Amino acid sequence: MSWEAPEPGSPVVTSYVITLLPGGRVVQVAAGRNGATITDLDNGIEVALTIQAVNEVGASASSPPVLATPTLGEEPEVQRLIVAYEPGVPTAEAPGRATGSDAVGEVALLPDKPLGAGMRTVEISEAVNERTARELSAELTADPRVKWAQPDYFVPMLATLPNDPRYTSGELWGLNGTYGIRAPEAWAVTRGSPSVVVAVLDTGITVHQDLAGQTVAGYDMIVDTAVANDGDGRDADPSDPGDWESTYSSSWHGTHVAGTIAAVADNAEGVVGVAPNVKVQPVRVLGTGGGYTSDIVAGITWASGGSITGIPANPTPARVISMSLGGASACSIAEDTAISAAIARGTVVVVAAGNSNANTSGFTPASCPGVIAVAAVGSNGKRASFSNYGAIVDIAAPGVGIWSTLNSGSTTPSTPSYASYNGTSMATPHVSGVVALMISQNPSLTPAQVETRMKTSGMFTPFPGGVCDPDPVKTCGVGIVNAGALLSGGSTTVPVTGVTVSPTSVTLNLGQTQALTAVVAPSTASTPAVTWASSNTSIASVSTSGVVTAVAAGAATITVTTTDGGLTASTAVTVTSTVPATGVTVSPS
Repeated sequence: MSWEAPEPGSPVVTSYVITLLPGGRVVQVAAGRNGATITDLDNGIEVALTIQAVNEVGASASSPPVLATPTLGEEPEVQRLIVAYEPGVPTAEAPGRATGSDAVGEVALLPDKPLGAGMRTVEISEAVNERTARELSAELTADPRVKWAQPDYFVPMLATLPNDPRYTSGELWGLNGTYGIRAPEAWAVTRGSPSVVVAVLDTGITVHQDLAGQTVAGYDMIVDTAVANDGDGRDADPSDPGDWESTYSSSWHGTHVAGTIAAVADNAEGVVGVAPNVKVQPVRVLGTGGGYTSDIVAGITWASGGSITGIPANPTPARVISMSLGGASACSIAEDTAISAAIARGTVVVVAAGNSNANTSGFTPASCPGVIAVAAVGSNGKRASFSNYGAIVDIAAPGVGIWSTLNSGSTTPSTPSYASYNGTSMATPHVSGVVALMISQNPSLTPAQVETRMKTSGMFTPFPGGVCDPDPVKTCGVGIVNAGALLSGGSTTVPVTGVTVSPTSVTLNLGQTQALTAVVAPSTASTPAVTWASSNTSIASVSTSGVVTAVAAGAATITVTTTDGGLTASTAVTVTSTVPATGVTVSPS
């Protein structure tokens, strides 16, 4: 869809928000663009699209809806429905037709074959498209004897596994080994969406046949030309010129990381990435010897859709930032500020724990709040000898003997090649790719929800023997990231997207109470639980059910927090010193 840019002199637009109905899916578009491509829509199903312009003050009113019906050539036909009946309704005698179904093309529904467990197929007298089949299913579901109904889709044979040589040879153990990420199970659900962008903040990228078509426009954030090694400062070219010095050859580190995330699948070349259908955004922040915090902070800000004076807005903000970098110091205020802002914009930040066999608490940006810190394990599921560890680590991933894309040049770029590297730098893109798959499956996931799901029991692979290292101090997070479990388990999970509380302000006298009401959205959320807290219990306390009691004169804030995602809403409470009357007497009587 496209739209007209604001007229000259209008308030500056910072972004656009497109809403799709039904379903309420939201697509954010960076300022400076006047069009967007919407993907992952149902073939033949009409959608209504509205758009709002957003600036620092707020959002405009929604535009009038525009109706569109995506098509991909000939629509698939549906010949029957699957129907589940309420308990006590004999399957053999169950209705094949519901009141009102005549209104949809006057298609007759005839009982077909029982399936057990209270289900049977219902034959349609003539083949219909998917939209009509869904409407028929909805009307059938309205019958009080029917639990639910759905189209009986034709399911094609599962796609073959990638034919990339190092995958078929078993060398990519990180994808399908015993303690790999279980990529094949995830790929049965999705190989990723091209609308999901993973920003790789690293040394840049080189031309490689296994990365052809896998990237979107990135940026070179390096200011110091001595570090940049490409003869200039910041510019729109994130190509890696090489990071060699007199004592070592160029690493092509960013190219290796990019290949682990999204190397092309099924091209009979080299390797395959964790999420081969997503896009990588190369953001160059490391050069000769490393990189400056300022360049890394600029990269985090730009990649996540933040604005930087003098640099064009990122046309494709990343939903995931992957940082296989770090230094031995505490998280700086600058890094913390940039990362917090990126997370607030909806970007998941994944960071390497470090390769110093030390506690991650002393390394940055792995120790910054809100990031997913990644340790490395070998093919035996145990901590790699070099991997950092400790309570700050969230999850582990394959990081030993990881084959990926590279370049053969010892200094400047030469021909594309492949190589095996070790490091938490290699573990990190495994997690970043899994996060990209999760978001491809469910774009509404927030960074907090991604981390919570990744660390939920049953969603990761336990370490052999329950520990990654015999030393109890050297912990590696909850387990090894498991893409298969996350994608199959996540398909039935409805995340919380918001919470409101009412009333939003209240004035009470001493001893009075007030019940607050929290509403979690959507109403179908899998985990709608909330907790209540008072900023000052000596003034106003709150029960687990949201009942406020006035304790002493003053002001307090009552906050409700969702268990899923940690979303919050609050009520301002003012307590006066007035004691309410409890009775009246008259004298003389």
